[in-house]
Amino acid sequence: MKRTLISAVLLLTLLAPAVAATPEEDAIERRHAIFELIAFNVGTMGGMVREKIPFDQTEFKKRALNAAFMAQMLDEHWPKGSDKGGTDAKPDIWENEADFRAKLKSFQDQANSLYKASKTGTLETLKPEFGKLIEQCKGCHDQYKAD
Repeated sequence: MKRTLISAVLLLTLLAPAVAATPEEDAIERRHAIFELIAFNVGTMGGMVREKIPFDQTEFKKRALNAAFMAQMLDEHWPKGSDKGGTDAKPDIWENEADFRAKLKSFQDQANSLYKASKTGTLETLKPEFGKLIEQCKGCHDQYKAD
């Protein structure tokens, strides 16, 4: 069921350009889909870290790989003007673009670090790495996401 949902989201993401009215709307749709997939994968890892679901190193590694891969895809979906419409992105992103890009890179780097750690890590060694990823999310969301 989860794989079907993920496949459907990815398919809709690929079809979005045919439906979107402007390049800015297209960017909003794509980054929203990417963030949804990151959230799904981070949520599964978070369940393991909080010990709400059993730790499975193989599953954790898969989720960390997915999150790291998706994080890299975010780079290209922030054109000027994509702060209007169906988005929570604040205009501050484009007013402080260098800072935003630095925060995005830190998130991407930490997602990659978490994936590398997940290859051999135990729950106890992965908890701090996962916590650093969540800190990176929060650092950007606090400043650049409207809630």
